[in-house]
Amino acid sequence: MQHLTKDQIDANIKALTGILKQNKLPALYIPSFDHNISEYVPLWNNLRYLVTGFKGSTADTLLLDSGKIHLFVDGRYHIQADQDVESSNVVIEKLPANIRIFQAVIDKAHEKGIEKLGYIPERTPYGYLSYLNENFQPVSFSETNFLKEINFEQKAQFPDVVKVDENLLGQNVQARLSRCPLKSGEAYFLSAIDDIAWITNMRGYHLPFHSTFLAKALVTKDKVHVFAQETIKFKDSDQLVEVHPYSDSYESALKKIVKDQGIKNLHFDKNASTLFDYETLKSLPVDLKENEGLTWIKCLKTSVEIPEYERIFEKGSQAIYETIKWCKDSLDQKISERDLYNKTTEFYKANGATEQSFNTISGAGENGAIVHYGNPKADRIIKKEDLVLLDSGGYFETGLATDTTRTFLA
Repeated sequence: MQHLTKDQIDANIKALTGILKQNKLPALYIPSFDHNISEYVPLWNNLRYLVTGFKGSTADTLLLDSGKIHLFVDGRYHIQADQDVESSNVVIEKLPANIRIFQAVIDKAHEKGIEKLGYIPERTPYGYLSYLNENFQPVSFSETNFLKEINFEQKAQFPDVVKVDENLLGQNVQARLSRCPLKSGEAYFLSAIDDIAWITNMRGYHLPFHSTFLAKALVTKDKVHVFAQETIKFKDSDQLVEVHPYSDSYESALKKIVKDQGIKNLHFDKNASTLFDYETLKSLPVDLKENEGLTWIKCLKTSVEIPEYERIFEKGSQAIYETIKWCKDSLDQKISERDLYNKTTEFYKANGATEQSFNTISGAGENGAIVHYGNPKADRIIKKEDLVLLDSGGYFETGLATDTTRTFLA
């Protein structure tokens, strides 16, 4: 999407403020998350961006019915927030390292005398429910109300979801299901997209710096039911993976599976599920059990997985070596931070990377001291004996990621 102008940001704030006043709601909490509580959310799907213009990955906002919106950023983004935000209606709150962002939202709301606080259930983590209930009279404010009033053009073309070569990872879906300690009458509800990609052995690259795909999933003892938009195409999925259409009304499909499979206990990831997910699951005839998804199962690497990690890190190390060598050999050509950034991507792809696993940091001299320096400059020329920070990583054939930091003298 094209970046929004200051006038568009102000118009979005004004429109939402009007809705708050109509509903006699003094404030609205607007997070950065999507429907899967992802960290990296593209700007076209980031509600926080649409009312602030801030492009960083992590931040929260508090919109007041006065028309002011408070943007809360941690130390990684103090400088970027100043660079991105142009609207005088946005107040940047730069947080110290010891203050959690959501706690700062709560504290600011208390400071403003807020008792009723609106929240967007489709994008608010279930884990925040207790904080909302303890501190406010929380009011559900569906994203439908949000999106119909603001400048928003939701366009996304998702790559096909493809099956990973089982020979490289050494496990098919059946083997991965056997690693899940599910008994008859039990199931997992998954919203974390890395969990869904792992259990299905499939990859899609639907979000920036992710090898995953957008979906929800219900995992039973012998099958994985995936819920995804009908525009998303799946290729060569395992016979134990069944794809269903996802919409706000997929509750009936869940109920049918629960009934047909005799599910009595349903486990859900308390950290990756939204409040909308929770309300949907509460409507099912099951006992809900909080857990942490597949995190601890995935942590146990097999004898086949470990060599695959070693293989891709060797490829990543080769890409970094070639990048640094190119930099040192090219100083007389007046190369910039942006040139180094672009060349890093080229060398990763030449060594087999499908995508970068995060936004490469290529900072020279003073810029190398900026935490999460994500905007390398085309006019910052790298000089001999500059101290250069190169933080990079890639996704390779199996969807596994590398992340390596190197500091060197140019």
